[in-house]
Amino acid sequence: MRATFLLTLAGALLNASAFAADKVPATGGAIEITPLIHSSIQIEHAGKVIQIDPWSALDLAHYKKADLILITDDPIHHLDLKAIQQLRKPGAPVVIPEAGKAKFPDGIIMANGERATEGGVIVEAIPAYDIIPGEPSHPKGKSNGYVITLGGTRIYVAGVTECVPEVRALKNIDVAFIPLNVPLKRMTPVAAAQCVKAIAPKIVYAYHYDQVLAARLANPRATSEGPAGGLTVAESLRAFKDALEDEAIEVRDGNWYPVPAPPAPMAQAVGVAQGFSPAIPVPRVTGPIPVTATSYPFGAADHELVPENLKAIGYVEEEFLVAGTANVYDWPQAGPAVVRTPNVPYTTRVLIRRPASRATFSGNVVVEMLNPSNLFDLNLGWAISHKQFARNGDAWVGITAKPVSVVTLKAFDPARYAALSWANPLPLDDARNCATVGADSTRTTENGLVWDMNRQVGAWLKSRDRTNPLAYGVAADRPHPVQHLYAWGYSQTGGFLYTYVNAIHPLDVQATGKPLFDAYVIATASGPTPINQCSGAIPTGDPRRTIHNAGVPVVRVMSGSDYFRSMAARLTDSDVAPDLLRNYEIAGSAHATPDELNFAAAPADLVKAGRAVPPMSCNEGPRSRFPNSVAFNAIFRNLDAWVRTGVAAPRVDPIRIENGAPVLDTFGNVTGGIRSPYVDVPTSTWFGNSTGASFCGIAGHEQPFDSARLKTLYPSPADYVRKVTDDVATLVALRVMTKEDGDDLIAEARRFSLASIER
Repeated sequence: MRATFLLTLAGALLNASAFAADKVPATGGAIEITPLIHSSIQIEHAGKVIQIDPWSALDLAHYKKADLILITDDPIHHLDLKAIQQLRKPGAPVVIPEAGKAKFPDGIIMANGERATEGGVIVEAIPAYDIIPGEPSHPKGKSNGYVITLGGTRIYVAGVTECVPEVRALKNIDVAFIPLNVPLKRMTPVAAAQCVKAIAPKIVYAYHYDQVLAARLANPRATSEGPAGGLTVAESLRAFKDALEDEAIEVRDGNWYPVPAPPAPMAQAVGVAQGFSPAIPVPRVTGPIPVTATSYPFGAADHELVPENLKAIGYVEEEFLVAGTANVYDWPQAGPAVVRTPNVPYTTRVLIRRPASRATFSGNVVVEMLNPSNLFDLNLGWAISHKQFARNGDAWVGITAKPVSVVTLKAFDPARYAALSWANPLPLDDARNCATVGADSTRTTENGLVWDMNRQVGAWLKSRDRTNPLAYGVAADRPHPVQHLYAWGYSQTGGFLYTYVNAIHPLDVQATGKPLFDAYVIATASGPTPINQCSGAIPTGDPRRTIHNAGVPVVRVMSGSDYFRSMAARLTDSDVAPDLLRNYEIAGSAHATPDELNFAAAPADLVKAGRAVPPMSCNEGPRSRFPNSVAFNAIFRNLDAWVRTGVAAPRVDPIRIENGAPVLDTFGNVTGGIRSPYVDVPTSTWFGNSTGASFCGIAGHEQPFDSARLKTLYPSPADYVRKVTDDVATLVALRVMTKEDGDDLIAEARRFSLASIER
């Protein structure tokens, strides 16, 4: 027979009909099924009440007291301690997955594949996990679905899962609850329908599908990605129904969202991304600028020291010239910046690397003011985390952020970059044009134009301007593809972000009603930079040096080169808005790694631009090869999950300091901080500081162990690989390493063991 589809409005008023029970035939009387909210289900049979994932976002007065409670996962919309406490009858069992034992130690843990009778009900724990990696992550063994048998009727509640083999193998299912659009972009409506066809229930409910509303009920400040492909909830449900149109399956949908969401910070404006207001001007943009054999972007991916083939990973690179007017600001005291010189004309350049196809774009945009410390643009964010960006489908945007870099660009290609201008509007005889500026600056240009440039590029990326490549040509009545802007800064531009968060970010909120950037990654920096080139350094103890009241996650990351001298600037971890803060220190890492040069302009292009080629080696040997990308990739993935789902990033103890010195292990490596096999299963001693020219002071180096020491530590290659594998498993579980990077480290360990330990 053809499917029937009972749709109710997600925003229905809270009334008696909103919680009407459906009935399913069973031995001993009908089973009554009441959809409550998101993934909360009430099931009644023969006087027993079963609550599945009860959630107090819905008034608990609408629930009945439970003889059995089943929990599928550990976020609050699955495992809500308040709901359990109020709904549990005395002595009633509460069945939880492995993920819930820390949060609810009184629960009965059922591992994937176990079968038991609890509260007089036969319960089978069905594995619920991801196939396609992404965030939020659901590894195998962490979460459960359940099959419960009541009066001979088998009811499958999937929880959060993809259509894994254990699910496809289910037989004789009468009623199934299948999630849509979770895990994000993985259980799409069509994929969910194919799963339903595989298990062939008599009745199926689509549930757990409005991620935006659920995230904001859990945390009113949180945002979350909506259904896959830019569909509305109604369109997503319709696609699911259509895919099952000719199946002999009754498709039902209860009123899963009877509670309205908290008011959105800003209603969606026509023609712009959600929450964006044109109070921040959209600049004039020219491009993409044509690329030829003789004229190409400085630092182009295929003209780096280690060239990249972006096409091979489904990405494209485009360069634009961005023009507008910017204010120069003063920042005399804590609080928002004030205008010093208004409406100064500028032109800068923007380099974008993005998925070629809208279908693979995550909606994330990493915006980086390009580091000018070497007197030319360094693509540091891309250099460190391009693998993570590419595997998630994130876009990366680099902005030329200082006049000294413009000098380099104009020398490299005078015609291509002729229009670039950071001209100081103040004549040389104006008293406000200070007589002394930094060594990398001049009185005829103004460093302080960068703040409005950064803001206006962000506004452009959220706009539907025809020049914006991240709009992907999507129609004005469809959701904008750009969902989140993440600001990323390293070293000098990490200092830029200190200034931006405390002085400019409040202006963004004033202008648009919400932050322009959804989170900040501030790396290897310990305080704000001057807001204009005549401003002095902000003294120690000044409140402007402390990150506070951002209202969005701010993560500070320090390397082994600079954590010690900046201990006073450590952020205090906080999950309490408006201070959503994390402080990380990467054990064993160095600040100026080879990657910053490997993924920068090739030496020939640096020479053409009139700049010295920085050395790859220092007095102690080559720059440290320690891959700080491993920690940064996990940090960024966790940051994205924090923004999208409200799941806070993990806390990690800093590198240990006692009596004014770092605490070292027996190998001379630091203890504490973000760990990795490089320091937990070491083959070298890692140093964050070296001696020599250029940035050798923060380039670091390693001292490899000799073969005798290696054989003592690791009697066989298999022993070394096993220890690395165990360490990786621990770190992935702690969310300080991605599984993908962990797999790479295990493969590297195998190569190392064959090359070194067997000698």
